[in-house]
Formats: sequence, structure tokens, C-alpha cells
Amino acid sequence: MSRRHEATRYNEQNCAPQDTKCNTFNQGEQFKFGVYIDNRYGAGTAEKLEILSKVSCKRSWFDYKQISDELFEKLKQNKFETR
Repeated sequence: MSRRHEATRYNEQNCAPQDTKCNTFNQGEQFKFGVYIDNRYGAGTAEKLEILSKVSCKRSWFDYKQISDELFEKLKQNKFETR
């Protein structure tokens, strides 16, 4: 889902690298990216992310700080999933 959707913006299943052509000029190739997400995390994951993206989400400064701390800790421990 596009990063403009706050509810899925920091979801790790909604994050993967893309080249400039796909990400910028082809609006993220969202269908192909959805197929990739389903292959990587299991069938139906892309649809769940789409549903989640429509949920209203208003975060406070504290929420962003917590997200930042969790991601920084994973980075320090190298606990991000790899392909």
C-alpha cells in the first residue's frame, strides 16, 4: 500500500526495496508488489494490508517515538527479515 496510508506506513510487511523506475515512475507497481508480498508472507497478506490501510489511524508523538525505538533496536540487533 502507498505510504500515504498511515495505518500501514510502518508495517514491515508493506516495506521492500524497489528501483527508481518502478517506485517513482510506475507508482510502485502496486499489483506486482502485492504479488511479491503474497509470495513472501503468504497468500492474502496483500489483501490484509489493503484492508488495514483503510483503518483510521491518528498517531501521537509518543507513538512515533515508540515506532522509532523499535525499528532502531531491530537495526542494532540486525533482526530485519532478509530475502
